[in-house]
Amino acid sequence: MERLIDAALAGASAVREGRPIGPFRGSRKADGSLVTDSDYTSQAAIIDAIHKNFPGADILAEEHPYSFTARGLKRELLVVDPLDGTTNFTLGLTIWAISIALFQDCELVAGVVVQPDTGDLYYARVLSVWGGGAVIWRMRSSHSSTILLTQTVATSGGGG
Repeated sequence: MERLIDAALAGASAVREGRPIGPFRGSRKADGSLVTDSDYTSQAAIIDAIHKNFPGADILAEEHPYSFTARGLKRELLVVDPLDGTTNFTLGLTIWAISIALFQDCELVAGVVVQPDTGDLYYARVLSVWGGGAVIWRMRSSHSSTILLTQTVATSGGGG
């Protein structure tokens, strides 16, 4: 589980270091969904960590889905969403996360979700066919608990 958490935290660190201040625009992918430089930066950091922590594993990552080929799965497959909630991210909202799932022998065995802005880290491990439960761990957070109405955004739909 630590190797999976390390990969997610690598993505979180990369996003924090390169994130623009305030709302900003992303660009659109061929399918119309929103993407930012931070999506790509996070994904690169996560993939680097996966290569170190899971040598030889297959990776299916959102921003480069065609890098994965159905050539017969290796023992391990990691599925990566390097920045889930890009629209919220571009608006400066805290409702976005980094998600990684680990499959072994075609079965889901673990998952990690990190919310860098809130300091939340969620992970779950399947211990048996009936599941192993989930753990919520709060990372140290430096955000303010005081929010002014002028600092809020209301949105509807939008996806991304």
